[in-house]
Amino acid sequence: MKKVPWIIKTKKTTAAFSLVEVLLAIAMLAIITTAVFGAVFYAQESSVVVTNRNRALYLAEEGLNAAQAIRDDDFANLIDGTYGLSSGSNQWIFNGSSDTVDIFTREIEISTVDATTKQILSRITWTQNAGREGQIELVTYLSDIYISEIIEPLVSWAIPNIALNMDLPGNDNGIKIQIIGNYAYILRGSGNYEFSIYDISNPLAPSLVGNTATTGTPTNFFVVGNYAYVTSTDNTQELQIYDITTPATPTFVSSVNLNGNGNAQSVYVEGTYAYVGRVKNNRDEFEVVNLATIASPTISDTLEIGEGVNSIRKSGNNLFIGTTRSTSELQVVNVTNPADVSVSYIYDLPGNDLVNDLELVDNNLFTATNAGYVYVLDVTNPASFTITGTYDAGGSVTGISVDSINEYLFLASSLHDYEFQVIDISNLSAPALFGSAIYATLNDVAYESVSNKTLGVGDANASELVVFEPQ
Repeated sequence: MKKVPWIIKTKKTTAAFSLVEVLLAIAMLAIITTAVFGAVFYAQESSVVVTNRNRALYLAEEGLNAAQAIRDDDFANLIDGTYGLSSGSNQWIFNGSSDTVDIFTREIEISTVDATTKQILSRITWTQNAGREGQIELVTYLSDIYISEIIEPLVSWAIPNIALNMDLPGNDNGIKIQIIGNYAYILRGSGNYEFSIYDISNPLAPSLVGNTATTGTPTNFFVVGNYAYVTSTDNTQELQIYDITTPATPTFVSSVNLNGNGNAQSVYVEGTYAYVGRVKNNRDEFEVVNLATIASPTISDTLEIGEGVNSIRKSGNNLFIGTTRSTSELQVVNVTNPADVSVSYIYDLPGNDLVNDLELVDNNLFTATNAGYVYVLDVTNPASFTITGTYDAGGSVTGISVDSINEYLFLASSLHDYEFQVIDISNLSAPALFGSAIYATLNDVAYESVSNKTLGVGDANASELVVFEPQ
């Protein structure tokens, strides 16, 4: 049998595979080409962005330098506001509210820091590409280079200097002094100048502005608002009130006849009430006077203290009174209801000291005594005092005053050659003598904060008023 040969037919696909490969190659080439062109494009854009930013930084720095140059010409040229810049004749000037350099807009903002300093902000804005803005801000501070710095000479209270001895009219001793603003109010023993007002806008050249005589012998006073409240030995006018609205003409307004015949010797006024202390009497040594009607004040309440009241200070509803009673020198009087006052606390100082004067600063009560001690008491709790520190002045302390930053306490003392004393109270637990000066008999002192001087009054007939200063 004759075999039939196998015939195998095959379909050629070579051409088809080649076409697919071509298409794939074209696609890959397109992708690669796009990536390459994209990379090149973004690289170019990034280069432009960096270039623009560097140019903007340069323009911002130039703006600060221009502002400095304008300041150097005259600090007054730096007026608060927003400006552009222009230049001419090698000089920068502010012009309009902005300036434009190519695609960049520049604004210079000026604002005041203090009287001699300006803040300068240089802002540059530009369009980087569609929908994308660029901005750079630089800031500096410029001062007035033409203001000479005033360097105050270093002075110290370690060696107080008597800057002025002033002979006041008449021969009457200076008793008390109080300083308010540009005026010093001085109380003297007798005569037409018992209550005097001096202009001390220049403490080294005080000038008498006004004066008046009082009735009886004045013993103490308190000045507040438009009135001066003077205590007196006059048995029918122990408290006298003077209108000082016009300092040149202090005018008597009214008086109060306190109970009994005891002289008044201390006073403190707040609001519509005057609190008056008296010498030891057979009756009320402390009285509250209602001043609601200044022309006819009335007595609201009285207290029997048992001894004289030499000084009064107030904090909140509590009065701190310094007395001549050796077993209860300090007493607290609650005046929440001025018509019904009462002693709420009694404190016995060491020894048998009698209180001459008080000064209250925050919660620290400085207590000056006839034995020469100055006690610093913490009166944060008005029902429980504690002694923080003690200083021995060596002689009776009749007047005290604290400086404006609570660093020094100034004393009027009877200690020979140490009549004026400066006490360092920066450490309240250890007050210490810092400086002193000699002045015959010094009765009272008052610190003047503006000039950093202390004024005192005393018995010297040729210098009833003295001015101490650091040197």
